[in-house]
Amino acid sequence: MYEKSIELLNKAAADELSAVHQYMYFHFHCDDQGFDLLAGLFRKTAIEEMMHVEKLAERILFLKGDVNMKLAEESKQV
Repeated sequence: MYEKSIELLNKAAADELSAVHQYMYFHFHCDDQGFDLLAGLFRKTAIEEMMHVEKLAERILFLKGDVNMKLAEESKQV
């Protein structure tokens, strides 16, 4: 009954997970190069994106769906 909603929520979660990976990538590299303030901003943003994934997952589970924890790039290949 909620298949399309669950599909769209999983797509949004995949996009958010890709964003988490990108922000963490930049966090690690900025931290390594001594850009502490910028690294902290990327880390904080990644955590905010993780919270978005959590909210989407909660909604998917509420709709009795399965949470697909794949990145957006991986989801396109399926």
